[in-house]
Amino acid sequence: MGLDRDKHPVRFAIFTSVASGLAVMTIAAVGSQFAIRLLAYRVPAWLLILPLLAVAGFFTLGGALPRGRKTEVFFSLCALNEKRWLAELVHAFHDALDMHQLNLVLKVPRRDFAHIGQLHHLRNLRKQHGKYAGGIVSAAEPELIRPDLKEFCSFVAYPIVFVDIEPFVPTEEYPRGTAFVGYHQGDIGSCAARYVEEHARSSQFSCPRIWVVAGKWYTGRQDEFIKILKSRFERVEFLVDESGEYSRARARAIVCRNLRNLSKEKAWPHYIFCTNDEMALGALDALRIADTGTGGSVVVVGVDGTPEARALIDSQTTPLCATVVQDTCEIAEMAVDRLVRMNRGDTIRARTYLEPCIYKANDYLAPSSVAQLQ
Repeated sequence: MGLDRDKHPVRFAIFTSVASGLAVMTIAAVGSQFAIRLLAYRVPAWLLILPLLAVAGFFTLGGALPRGRKTEVFFSLCALNEKRWLAELVHAFHDALDMHQLNLVLKVPRRDFAHIGQLHHLRNLRKQHGKYAGGIVSAAEPELIRPDLKEFCSFVAYPIVFVDIEPFVPTEEYPRGTAFVGYHQGDIGSCAARYVEEHARSSQFSCPRIWVVAGKWYTGRQDEFIKILKSRFERVEFLVDESGEYSRARARAIVCRNLRNLSKEKAWPHYIFCTNDEMALGALDALRIADTGTGGSVVVVGVDGTPEARALIDSQTTPLCATVVQDTCEIAEMAVDRLVRMNRGDTIRARTYLEPCIYKANDYLAPSSVAQLQ
C-alpha cells in the first residue's frame, strides 16, 4: 500500500501522525533516563529533542495538511492547427473557468487528430496528478486509446469532462468521475439533412445530387445525413469522400478532383455537405478555381458555425448557404458546470447532449435552452 500524499492525503496524515506520536513517546521514555546541564539547570534531554521533532513534523505533515484550493484545469486537445472552431472552444473554456477562478492549462498535440501526442500528454499528467482540480479532454482517435483513457481517469483523483468527440459508446463504459458534454454526431447530420431536404423540395429537385466531403473521426455526421435523405427522396445521388481530414486544403483538392472528373453525362452537384466549416471553405475555394459560372448554383453546407462561415453566409455572395452550429460557449459553460459539481461530490449523468441548430442567411434558428440528458 503506497503513501501518496496527493492521491490519499487522509491516509498519509493518519499514518504520519501515528508514527510521529509513537516516535515522541519513545524518545520521551528514553530521554527521561538521561539529563544534561543547561546553564545552571539540569534538564531532561527529551525536552530539547521535542522542538526538533516539531520542526521535522511540520515539514513531514505539511504535505498532508490542506494546501489550498487547486486552481488549474488542463485541456487536452485532439487538434488545433488551423481549426478555428477548436480555437474558439479554447477561448470559451478560458472564460468559463475564469468565472469559477480556475486557470486553464493547454495540452496541444504535435499533430492534429494523432493519438500518440495525446498519450504523451496523459503520461505526463499522471506524474502531476496532484496539481490539477480537473481535466477536459477532446479525445484523439478514441477507438485506439480507449483503454488508456479509462486507466488514466481511474488513476487521477479529480473529475474529467470529455468534449467534442465522445470516447465511450455505452454509458456504462464511462469511468466514475467522468462525463461527456457536447453534440451527438447523429443529431448534427440530421440537422444538416433537414436543411438540405427543405431546400431541395423548395427548389423542386426530384433527384438531388449531393457530394459529401467528410473525415473518419466524426462518421456519425455523414452516416445520419445520408440515411435521412435516402429515406426522404425516392431517388438521390451521393458521392462520398471521407478523406477530407477536416482540412481546408484536402477538401479543396477533393472537390477540384471530382469537378475535373465530371463528364457530359454527369452534372454538377446541387449540394456539397462538408462535415466541418474548414472543409466547407475548401469546397468554396474549389468552386472559385473551377470558375465556370455553374458553381453559383451549388449550395454548400458546413458544420461548426465558425465566425468566418457565418460571415460568408450573411454576405449571401458565396455558395456557402448554411452551417450546423455547435455553440462553443454553451459547451464550455455546461462542461465547467459539470466539472465543478463533480468536484463537490455531486452525482452527474454520464452524457449531456446539446441541441444543434442551422445558421442560414437572415434566419438563425436558436437551439433549445434545455440540454437533452441521456
